[in-house]
Amino acid sequence: MDSLALSQLQPVLIILAAGMVPVSIAFVIGFFRHKNKELELERELRQSQLANEKLALEVRLRALEAGMLQLAAPPDKAAEPQPPQLLGRREQG
Repeated sequence: MDSLALSQLQPVLIILAAGMVPVSIAFVIGFFRHKNKELELERELRQSQLANEKLALEVRLRALEAGMLQLAAPPDKAAEPQPPQLLGRREQG
C-alpha cells in the first residue's frame, strides 16, 4: 500500500482504537465480576461440604468412643447388649 492510502486510513484506525478502549474495559470489568461470583459460589459450596464432612467425622468419632468405652467397661449384667426394642409397641402381659 502506498503512503496516501495509509494516511487516509489513519483517522479510521484511530477512531476504531479509541472506540475499542471502553468496550474492552467493560468486557474486563464484566469478566472479573462474573469470575468473582463464581469463586464466591465455589467457596460457599466448599464450606457446606466441609461442614458435612466434619459432621460425619464427629459421628464416626462418637461411635468409636462408644465402642472403646464398651470394651473398656468391666463385664457385668448391665453391660450386656440388650436386644433392640421396636418403637411404638408395648409388651402385653
